[in-house]
Amino acid sequence: MNHLYLTSQDADQFLLEVNQYLNKYPTTEHIDICLHDLNGHLRGKRIDIKSLKNLSKGCYFPLSIYVMNLDGKVIEESGLGKYMDEPDYLYLPILGSLRPCANQSEKHAQMYLTRKSENGSDCIFEPRNILKRILLTLNQMNYFPVMA
Repeated sequence: MNHLYLTSQDADQFLLEVNQYLNKYPTTEHIDICLHDLNGHLRGKRIDIKSLKNLSKGCYFPLSIYVMNLDGKVIEESGLGKYMDEPDYLYLPILGSLRPCANQSEKHAQMYLTRKSENGSDCIFEPRNILKRILLTLNQMNYFPVMA
């Protein structure tokens, strides 16, 4: 399987962000690395801050994490669960998303992840990419949705 990694320029930018963050929040102990499922719920895991720089190489989650129901169970009808043996895929940090959490901001941070397909294209199951496609379609029809 061909895996994508952050480009060396993006990896350098990520490490710069991490260093700047740790200079500003030196007492940070752990970080939640997360992504959103189709219901908008955060999914992910908590890691020790000592592991943060290793995220420049990405981390692994099953693709089925995007198709969990409200109870956190995989919607098997999606075809992304046990029927495809739930292989893990590489997820990469989204540059600029490292932030303190609202709760215990001095010790607790969070960062969002994204999944790219092996050919470098956006993962079709990721909610942010679904929204991008919808907005592109609307923009091509001369509609420009806004939120207030």
